[in-house]
Amino acid sequence: MKPIETREDLQVLVNTFYSKIRKDALLGPIFNTHISEESMASIIWMKLTDFWETNLFGVRKFKGSPTTKTCQR
Repeated sequence: MKPIETREDLQVLVNTFYSKIRKDALLGPIFNTHISEESMASIIWMKLTDFWETNLFGVRKFKGSPTTKTCQR
């Protein structure tokens, strides 16, 4: 994987990582029970990318708490 230098790089990382998590035998059921595929695709990807962009690049995009429940199935 190339170095993470842009928001687009973060989007690829977030999408790849969480897509794999959703298919994982141990972690997948936890994510899939609490977060619908539709929610993940529309809102969660953006929030996760904002979170990592804020933390890695110091860009103030993420607002909220990363541990707060944001959506349900």
